[in-house]
Formats: sequence, structure tokens, C-alpha cells
Amino acid sequence: MNYTITINPENHDTFLTLNPRTFAFRDTVSRKLDKVKVGDRLVVYLAQKMVWAGVYQVSREAYTSEELLYPGESRFVVRLEVETIVEPDDAHYVEIKTAELWNQLERFEGVNHKKSGWIYNAQLAASLCQLSDADTQAIINYLKRPASDSR
Repeated sequence: MNYTITINPENHDTFLTLNPRTFAFRDTVSRKLDKVKVGDRLVVYLAQKMVWAGVYQVSREAYTSEELLYPGESRFVVRLEVETIVEPDDAHYVEIKTAELWNQLERFEGVNHKKSGWIYNAQLAASLCQLSDADTQAIINYLKRPASDSR
């Protein structure tokens, strides 16, 4: 299975800097995380920047730890360990509204990103919504494009 992870840019930067092998979540999503299994892929969407920012594969099922993973962040106690599939630098993130990619994705079929509320219709307002294999592969391919390709 594949899932989107909606994260803010600050938390994503912290993840990349301090512990790029473990995503941390609030315990309020622990039930959603129960369905995520080893081998599943997580596609990262950065909310405020509105970009695809990487794809990871789960290497350990969700677990709880009170150990501080990030300084001052005691509320992120549920963890998922991951391996990187593709992790571009921020200059090569892919804007979500890139027409060529938007039009390929099943998830966005019938969603008009020019209308208010599109983020909810596209299931990007919350983490851990399923994403099809075809959509996941399209995003991976797009993230792996050389910098010289038009985005």
C-alpha cells in the first residue's frame, strides 16, 4: 500500500536534519498507523509549500517511544522507521499543481485546484490517505527527473 504524509516544512526539515530514518507522529494517528506495514510507501506532501518532497518505504511497523526524537517535541511519540526511495533537495521538489503530473494522478481526477476546498477533495488535508500504485510511481518518476527537465 501507499499513503500520503502531509507534513509542514519545519517538521520535514527537522526530520531530514536530525533523524532521516524515522517519522514521528502524534498518538492521535496511532490507529491509522496500524494499517501501515513494512514495505508500504509514504509519499511526502509539504503543506504550506504545496510540493511533493520525497518517497520512503516503511522498514519497521509503527511503535511508540517516549524518547525525544526531536528537541522539545514530546508529543510525537508514535514512530515509523523508513528507507529513502527518492529524496530530492528542496530546489527539486515538485509543485503539486504541476499540470503534467496533476493530470496523470488518479487521486486528482475531477478535482479542480482553482476551487476553494480542493485540498480536501484531493485528500491532502490529513496524513495517511491511500494512494494508488500508479500515482505513487508517477510521483517517484517525476521526483527523479533531472533538474534540467521542465517541471
